[in-house]
Amino acid sequence: MPDDTLEHHCLPRPGQVCPHCGESIPPPSFCEHCGADTSVPHTCVPHPLPHVCPPIPPPGRCLACGEELPATCFCATCGGEIVASHRCKAAPPTHVPRADPVHVCPSLPLERCNRCNQLLPALRFCERCGGEITPLHHCPPEHQPHVCPPYLVMPHRCSHCGEMVPPPRFCTQCGADITPKHHCT
Repeated sequence: MPDDTLEHHCLPRPGQVCPHCGESIPPPSFCEHCGADTSVPHTCVPHPLPHVCPPIPPPGRCLACGEELPATCFCATCGGEIVASHRCKAAPPTHVPRADPVHVCPSLPLERCNRCNQLLPALRFCERCGGEITPLHHCPPEHQPHVCPPYLVMPHRCSHCGEMVPPPRFCTQCGADITPKHHCT
């Protein structure tokens, strides 16, 4: 009589790396009832290109005192130009410098993705050049829950002896059939 007490031992499968986007792909998984592959499908996520500012010209010099003029910078939230005023040392002592204007960002509503209805990332701008560097939006992958066909998991009786036959079982790591063998008595 064959020995049916052997246990199934699966070697764990390592995750892989997607050759297109470099993201880690988890190892496959299988349904323990029907053996179907229930792995979450991998969707490549586009990565934004790194932002590189164009060369910024050196700031000019004040014609009266010779000091460098303040460098132009940009608001990281709205991209608006922010320039500090120059406090000239050659100005007469009776001169009262004006205060720098206070930068107020316009309020921009966050938009929603047409596909997944999640809020899109807020606009971001480079503080050095004013270029838009808003991160990309990634819709989550649509995952359909796995449902085994009911005829595979319904209990049934042996046609020879009438005993209940164990339902089929499959390894969740490799999909191998690990159903206990039925022996008629």
